[in-house]
Amino acid sequence: MRRILIVCAILAFASSAIAQVNKSNLTGIVRDATGAAVPQVAIKLTNTGTGAVRSELSDASGFYRFTLVDRGKYRLEAEHPGFKRFRQDDVELQTGETTTIDISLTVGEVAESVTVTAESALLRTETGAIGTTVSTQVLNELPLIGRNPYVFLTLSPGIQYTGDPGALNPWDVVGVSAFTASGSKAKSEFLLDGIPNMGISNVSLSPSPDATQEMRVQTSAYDAEFGHSGAAFVNVSTRSGTNQYHGAAYWYLRNDNLNANNFFNNRIGSPKSEFKQNTYGASFGGTFRIPKLYNGVDRTHYFFNFEGTQIRGNAFARAIVPTELERSGDFSK
Repeated sequence: MRRILIVCAILAFASSAIAQVNKSNLTGIVRDATGAAVPQVAIKLTNTGTGAVRSELSDASGFYRFTLVDRGKYRLEAEHPGFKRFRQDDVELQTGETTTIDISLTVGEVAESVTVTAESALLRTETGAIGTTVSTQVLNELPLIGRNPYVFLTLSPGIQYTGDPGALNPWDVVGVSAFTASGSKAKSEFLLDGIPNMGISNVSLSPSPDATQEMRVQTSAYDAEFGHSGAAFVNVSTRSGTNQYHGAAYWYLRNDNLNANNFFNNRIGSPKSEFKQNTYGASFGGTFRIPKLYNGVDRTHYFFNFEGTQIRGNAFARAIVPTELERSGDFSK
């Protein structure tokens, strides 16, 4: 029994360690109007989408830290006797990043409050990692012919695609893996929600863009939590449900009747090939509720996505047909 408990503890620790690269951190120092540090300040971080709340106290030097926080938008609040309540909205924490927000308290009653509405610069002073975040807006609004979100990696500085230009579909895992980072010839490491998403040498799964929240690409100066690769780390965060219900249904059509013939077919006088592709799907997310039994607001959420693709077309292939002698085992000629 003791061995089983030890194994379970090791697995739980390993799962936590792996998931670190998919989480965010928020740090800062609490100061008063004179710049002096203020200890024992009650600080609250609230996820405005799910209602999840984290609480911390600043230490003797005024320093506070929230670790392993889910990505998303948050509300940061701080209060301490003799000072006005501090509040800052729309604090966005991104995958795999440490964000620094210093809090300035003003003398006054706790019943009064200071709300920071202007967007302040979110400094990242605790890590030297260099990378880029491909946001939800990019995934949803830029054209994507093959529905493979990894195509957008080329928008990140230092990333160069070296594979087949036609590898645009989610199942083109060999093409998806063909990236170089900062000139390195090593294979990049792909993660899905902080978990390794690699086969022998290629990506195992390409998620649907509708199920992808954002992608974080680390190109150099990795933190200690990263390993396994001398090139880039690509960490995809999938979407999750919130307290609000959201859903979508979609259908993308590609048809040769809508396209002109290509240059090479025109050159040899060949008609355009038949090609019909239908990509369809739906997504839905929200909070889990059972009427009169359970209310999951601020506690339990879900997200569902389905996507299917049907392709009909023709293609050409070349093959060598063995002669009659070769079929009998005679390769002398």
